[in-house]
Amino acid sequence: MLGLGPEQRSRDDNTNDSVKPVTVSNLANVRQISVGTEHSYALLFDGMVKCWGNRADGRLGDAITTGSSLPVTVPDLTDVVQVSAGLRHTCVVLGNKTAQCWGFGEDGRLGDGYAFSRLSPVTVQGLANVRQITAGSSRTCAVLHDNTAWCWGGASYSVLIGDGDSSTQPRLTPTQVVGLTTAVQISATGQLHSCAALSSGPPKCWGVGIYRVLGTGNANHSGIPIAVTTIANAKQVETAASHTCAALNDGTAWCWGHGDDGRLGDGEKLERSSPVKVSGLSNVEHVATTGAHSCALLTDGSVKCWGKNNRGQLGDGSKIEHTTPVTVVFQTM
Repeated sequence: MLGLGPEQRSRDDNTNDSVKPVTVSNLANVRQISVGTEHSYALLFDGMVKCWGNRADGRLGDAITTGSSLPVTVPDLTDVVQVSAGLRHTCVVLGNKTAQCWGFGEDGRLGDGYAFSRLSPVTVQGLANVRQITAGSSRTCAVLHDNTAWCWGGASYSVLIGDGDSSTQPRLTPTQVVGLTTAVQISATGQLHSCAALSSGPPKCWGVGIYRVLGTGNANHSGIPIAVTTIANAKQVETAASHTCAALNDGTAWCWGHGDDGRLGDGEKLERSSPVKVSGLSNVEHVATTGAHSCALLTDGSVKCWGKNNRGQLGDGSKIEHTTPVTVVFQTM
């Protein structure tokens, strides 16, 4: 999950901030939501995809460039099983285990062998048997059913792709991430770093180590995945611009990196070079991170968030910053 932009917030056909969740108009039977920068996507149970927000660069996939404050259907796209919205592009996994992307194509982030923007979906070249995909800022990554990980797109910093190659040339098609053979989930939504959860053991991260986002106890960069050794058995990990969070199999959540605004959830505003436990959380199913706040979905269906709240992004009915989790207040219909 990336930062929210003004058009993205118009999901209920207005551009007003809301301190509590509002219902997305004309949307039902939703299986999954993915939020990019100024655009949002919903995957429906019938395999169709709907989107709303900024259409610049073709990011809504319908060959129109003017924004929409209400959900529109991505045409000619069916049998989708997962969607991921990035900074200015979006990708999906289809039922046949191939992947497609569209939107801003600079640096080859669409994976079709070119560096052109696309107004409608194109197939990621040379990638089959895809389990999960994650669209980030200048790059995209995927986990295959054989538990290997692959990334493509911008490498302006030589450590971004994770293939061990020191070249800063864009990867126009997928290249394999070094040393990941047991990956079950991957996140490339961090601006300059990525992380993967493994079938057992600690998660691994790579990229630019600024703000200590790699969780290794220092701010060093790494062009290959390195283990976050102070936690283990993460079932899911999520990267943001300056911090990272993980949901563990024991139901706890842990975060590390930049601590401003309380985004790490440990009651402090300190930078952490190694994971710290999010206060008061148990039974965590999934975590999500963005620029300055984080959220967790619990197994009982409730949602708790923490961090910056100047636009009501924590959903607790206030605009008060919280350094520990607060419950999102869903409005009754």
